[in-house]
Amino acid sequence: MFVERKFESALATASNPFRISCSTMGNPAEHLAQIFESWGYKHSQTTAQARGGSGGAESIEFWRQHARAVQLLGEIETCLDALEAGEHDVTHFREALPAWYGAVFSYQHGWTQGVQHDRSVLAPGDLRLLKSLGTLMRFQDQPVLASDGVAQLEVALDAARELIDTDPRLHDGVRQYLAALIGEVRDCASQIDRYGETPARSATFRLTGAMQFAASRSLDPDDAEARKKWATVVQGLLLPFLAGATGQIASAAVRSLLGLP
Repeated sequence: MFVERKFESALATASNPFRISCSTMGNPAEHLAQIFESWGYKHSQTTAQARGGSGGAESIEFWRQHARAVQLLGEIETCLDALEAGEHDVTHFREALPAWYGAVFSYQHGWTQGVQHDRSVLAPGDLRLLKSLGTLMRFQDQPVLASDGVAQLEVALDAARELIDTDPRLHDGVRQYLAALIGEVRDCASQIDRYGETPARSATFRLTGAMQFAASRSLDPDDAEARKKWATVVQGLLLPFLAGATGQIASAAVRSLLGLP
């Protein structure tokens, strides 16, 4: 357990070339706008009824969709930082953040009080701003999953699992941690039709970051063959999402972190 915690702590502070780039997160603004539109109230509905379907707040899916919405808000804030760093004026989007957060937490309407008439969860102007941000993000340099990307990702995940299961240099705690991340990516990939690419992309980048860190700590610096094998597997995980200049940067980052030319 100590080794696993130490590994996770070190990983959290390790350099990650994808961590602050808006382009690594898909389009959280569009995904959040879709969630808000699905949360519209009908006459006399409470927030829990409007958002929870037949299960209401007793369903774990009710809470998971809210956790997902909060995650998307965090990704939106990171994307705004990236856009601002690229000299885009994002002041009007930042001004709308309280309204977006308020809609997720149903700040104005509570959870058990019914509404008097059909209404949206968010004011039209604030929803339009969110959609406009999604449009702006769409025209940035975003990695996009290829048409056969899920199949490619599954093959790459099989290769990653085989590598971590058979490499004797990995500590058992690290091996278990990487195996859990592989399982998370598989789960996200299986639900792309429902939740979009963002969760699968984020989970894949977490996995590749962890693998890069594990390789840098576990492999002999002079063992070029082993380092090349790990780099090949990591690149295989990234390639379904990355293309063009972004893919070349990712490939170079992987090779640099693993000490390859």
